[in-house]
Amino acid sequence: MGGETAPAGVMHVQRVGAPLPTDFAAGDPSGDGSFTFREWGAELDIEAPAGLARDCTAAE
Repeated sequence: MGGETAPAGVMHVQRVGAPLPTDFAAGDPSGDGSFTFREWGAELDIEAPAGLARDCTAAE
């Protein structure tokens, strides 16, 4: 997958239950980064966006 510019890294997944990712660390010639994944399945209170730039029903 990818090529010589593709990031190389490590992803850990849960050992029990569904194999959901818990963390990911990777790097490529442009730099590196790490991410942590938590609270899979938790209910989130997400507000609807305000002040949309364009209505989704607008004709092109």
